[in-house]
Amino acid sequence: MKRHRPLAFWPVLVVAAVLAGCNGQGLFNRPAPAEDVEFAKSYLALFGARAFPAIEMGMDPAIRDAQTRQRIMVLASVIPPGEPTSVQLAGSRSTTSGGDSTSYLTFEYQYPDRWVVADVIVFRHNHAAVIKGVQLRPLKEPLERLNRFTFAGKGAAHAIALVAALLVFAFVVWTFVEVLRSPAPALKWAWAIFVLLGVVRFTFNWTTGALNISPLGLQWLGSMFSKPSAFDPLIISTSIPIGAIVYLFQRRDWREDGIIPPPPSSAPPPSLEPRVSPDPPPPSEPPA
Repeated sequence: MKRHRPLAFWPVLVVAAVLAGCNGQGLFNRPAPAEDVEFAKSYLALFGARAFPAIEMGMDPAIRDAQTRQRIMVLASVIPPGEPTSVQLAGSRSTTSGGDSTSYLTFEYQYPDRWVVADVIVFRHNHAAVIKGVQLRPLKEPLERLNRFTFAGKGAAHAIALVAALLVFAFVVWTFVEVLRSPAPALKWAWAIFVLLGVVRFTFNWTTGALNISPLGLQWLGSMFSKPSAFDPLIISTSIPIGAIVYLFQRRDWREDGIIPPPPSSAPPPSLEPRVSPDPPPPSEPPA
């Protein structure tokens, strides 16, 4: 007797929910506009000049308080005297909400004895820009060297994260190929998308070894490896490949119910030619 299960409708519901909850703005971050980059660089130059009143005036009034001047002086102490030998834009992204925009910028300053990383948040309302946040931190070596992909100094957690992500990715890709090759009673396109979906996202920072777990996070392709630039650390994201697991169980039920044919046997087909018995050996001659 055939078993009618609501499991077969899962891919349609999940795919519809994911597509309805995604929009172009949430999937992609656009780079910050050039005017925000130049505004942030001009603002950071005030720290080297020790122009404390101008630094404070450039901040959003909502983040200024009685301790702001003291915090500014502590940040300025990170920057050594003199001009930097190089300034590089290490990170740039911007979001827009209505007529307001927020740019998140990271700069790398090189000095003779150190590197300084500056994180700046520029908020723009009606084309008027203010600083929503600023952070300066010294480094002994550049971000490109700190965040390079290497196995030196890495431990068991790094190996487990890398192997687990590769295995999940390979499993999802193999299942996706199986969906394309196997017959399905209906909605094959939905199953093909559904098997690419993973739930409970595990995010591992290769540089710091920090692990972040998002119980409600979704991950396409089971695993993903992200290193947008040489300044950024390698981020390994993996998940539980729920789509691939559900499909394999559903396909087994389809075969047991006779909805789809069983997989072809790998054994060679039986021969249709009649078997011929070998001739018996001739009788031996009696001894003389």
